[in-house]
Amino acid sequence: VLGFGYGWRALGLVLPPRRVWAAALGVILLNVVAMVLFQLLPPGEGVAPGGADLAQEITGPVAAFALLVGLLLRAAVPEELVLRVGIQPRLVALLPVGWAILIQALLFSAGHLPQELLSYGRPLLLSLGYLLPIENGLIAGYFWHRTRSLPVLLLLHLFAFPRFGV
Repeated sequence: VLGFGYGWRALGLVLPPRRVWAAALGVILLNVVAMVLFQLLPPGEGVAPGGADLAQEITGPVAAFALLVGLLLRAAVPEELVLRVGIQPRLVALLPVGWAILIQALLFSAGHLPQELLSYGRPLLLSLGYLLPIENGLIAGYFWHRTRSLPVLLLLHLFAFPRFGV
């Protein structure tokens, strides 16, 4: 992405207004509330969402920092640069914005299929079922369309999209 002459603004390296940070905080808090409510359910009542429980990886402050840096470098930055910065604007040039956001969200979900199959060892149909909720891709696509701010997307990717404690 960097080799094709993208400027700072095109890469989303801008700080958005306070209301955008407040909206991102709202999405993060909604995820935290969902985690708390999930923990309050009686045993056997809730079905754990797809993905690993990242809380198991946190054994101390150094492990938490390493987990966040790893998520940032291995997942957040590449996915946001490819899907939101690279693909979504090109789709918007060809399609209405809503369709462009939906398609990139489907690509975001489909990109996690190998993880579901190989890392978690789930069968194909079950892996496809875990990918059906594409809300993370839709949220990120909407935020990118409205703000063009990569820092906000990275914040969401680190603190709203992963599942902690479920």
